Amino acid sequence: DKFSKFDAAALFLNMQPKRVLAGGENMRLEIKKLKFEMGGLKEDIKTLEKEKKDLLDENEWVKGELAAQQLRAQIALERVQARA
Repeated sequence: DKFSKFDAAALFLNMQPKRVLAGGENMRLEIKKLKFEMGGLKEDIKTLEKEKKDLLDENEWVKGELAAQQLRAQIALERVQARA
């Protein structure tokens, strides 16, 4: 049948909009998924920034405590030297 090629071509062309629509829907779903993942990553970043701030605060406290201990040790040493 010499028209069967045309029938196949017409069927193929008829399917194209549906494929494009399916591709577009898949793309929309992928974009939604990526936006959701970005939201999760933003929360992770906020958590990490808070942990970093807490660690920096703790680091400052440790530095202050170390300086205080050094001063106490220096005072104790000076007392021992003053008695000698």
